[in-house]
Amino acid sequence: MKKIIYALTLLTVLTSCGTAQGVFNGAGEVLNGMGKDARSLGSLFN
Repeated sequence: MKKIIYALTLLTVLTSCGTAQGVFNGAGEVLNGMGKDARSLGSLFN
């Protein structure tokens, strides 16, 4: 139970200072780039 409370507190602190938003934006950009690469590879084989 204490681990859940610590995790929620940490998430709240990170979200309030904007760090979590930056991390999620960065992860989204990485996934977007991977998707573009996969689409370009797919077009090479067609």
